[in-house]
Amino acid sequence: MIATVDFSADVCGDHAWKGKNVKISIKDSDNEVIASAVYDFTTKPMKFEDGVTTVKLAFTTNQYWRAVSRIKTSATSMVVQEGSSPNGKPSADVDSARGGANIADSDMERYAQLALSWQVSNDKSAISSLHDVPTTQLFSRKYGMEVDGKT
Repeated sequence: MIATVDFSADVCGDHAWKGKNVKISIKDSDNEVIASAVYDFTTKPMKFEDGVTTVKLAFTTNQYWRAVSRIKTSATSMVVQEGSSPNGKPSADVDSARGGANIADSDMERYAQLALSWQVSNDKSAISSLHDVPTTQLFSRKYGMEVDGKT
């Protein structure tokens, strides 16, 4: 997934910003995280003009993001957190979009659990016709659940 993001920071004026280990999370109108990765802007800084810039960010298949077909929102917001620890090396850039590193496993698990809850909530009306129909459960594990001594 590639997100085109407008940044605004009056303090940057016409300067470049070189943040390192910056976790960027994009949220939907329900405040649910729909994409998150850790970026390093030290080698390719964000170049501001009059305090604004536009940057394309790539969220690769190894990072957390909700499938585009499952993003239903009237608005998005963004949380930028410096000092986050990347989980592995950054992905390669995709066309002109910057690649980022994975977020922490614990965050990825938590966001995935919230995404599953979101999916269940959004599928309730469609699945109500299957109320009396036996179906197979593929997998179920709550975040942090311990089974046979393993988390």
